[in-house]
Amino acid sequence: MSKVETRYNIEAETPNLSNYFGGNSMLKTTMLTQARLKELFNYDAEISKLRYKKHTNNRIKVGDVVGCISDGYRMVRINKVIYKHSRLVWMFHYGSFPINNIDHINGDRDDDSLSNLRDVTQEENRKNCAMTSQNTSGIQGVSLYKRTGRWRAFIGNNKKRIHLGYFKTQSEAVQARREAEIKYGFHENHGRIT
Repeated sequence: MSKVETRYNIEAETPNLSNYFGGNSMLKTTMLTQARLKELFNYDAEISKLRYKKHTNNRIKVGDVVGCISDGYRMVRINKVIYKHSRLVWMFHYGSFPINNIDHINGDRDDDSLSNLRDVTQEENRKNCAMTSQNTSGIQGVSLYKRTGRWRAFIGNNKKRIHLGYFKTQSEAVQARREAEIKYGFHENHGRIT
């Protein structure tokens, strides 16, 4: 489970959530099911969002888009529990929460179309990341080693940083990095510029 999910999403399969809320034994919850989701929401495939099916309070109207954005993810509160919208969309269509993490294939955390969601391990999710803001070379895993003036390439796999070598030119370092991405099964979108 990612840090964001740990922070915001308490698994619905947990029958007693009082431990997560400071031992408040007054908190009673029921398991969230696909039937309950379909009772509350409709899925609008054109915008890849859940919409309210019922009027639940004065601020919410039937047809409104569900949730709000936090750290790029759409979050939804149901019975005092906050869920990622993408996980609810997954359950809405497949009948259960994903086993692992949801990866947004195109990198847009608010694009919850089924074709953009995949259930992957944390390691697989790391293999489809955008380029970091600290990158100065324009290529993920390639940097100029100023001390020698050579380009170095590296890649992360199974929580280990693998040094791929030092190269005379940037293009040689990029080639080594691309070959390593194929070898270690990185997604073709990995290193995209956002």
